[in-house]
Amino acid sequence: MFDGEVTSAPKMPPYEKSKLSITKRKLFKTALLKCVLELHLRMKQLSLIPKPQLACGGSLNNTRHSKRTLCSRRPIHLVLKTKNSTSLFKSRLVIKSLASKYAKQFGIKVYASSVQRDHIHFVIKIAGRISYIRFIRSLTGQLARRFGKGLFKFRPFTRLGTWGREFKDLLDYLFRNDMEVFKIWRYQRNRADPK
Repeated sequence: MFDGEVTSAPKMPPYEKSKLSITKRKLFKTALLKCVLELHLRMKQLSLIPKPQLACGGSLNNTRHSKRTLCSRRPIHLVLKTKNSTSLFKSRLVIKSLASKYAKQFGIKVYASSVQRDHIHFVIKIAGRISYIRFIRSLTGQLARRFGKGLFKFRPFTRLGTWGREFKDLLDYLFRNDMEVFKIWRYQRNRADPK
């Protein structure tokens, strides 16, 4: 050893080498299993059925390839927007009476309504798709007769809500709109529609 011979590191006996490789393999397998488990927990199941859009309408583009999402068990936020700033607000009593008349006729429950200068908000619960279609056609037709042809700028905007907190927020939103249009409260420009 001392007379210039180069020797390699001492070799391990074969039984110790196999023990070490087994523990390394076990550690590797457990780490791999942990990674796979974490990945599996983070992954979401792919759905072949697309989720329905809760909001529909509000434009003139004919891009709908499916029916409007409606539900007879959930509240619906309905908005009718006019082309110009025809003051619907001055005729709010006529509009509300027409809405209540047609709602009663077609079995629709109106929880709240708010008539603004250029749009109308409703929170409704429908009996079915056909009753909703008849209600909208009758109401918008009568309003167009009273205020002139081509009154509405867009298709009716509808968004499905949920009962509970979201429903309460929606009613609060309509109440705030009423307070602002009557100039009891100051108008807040950046306030958004409740989601």
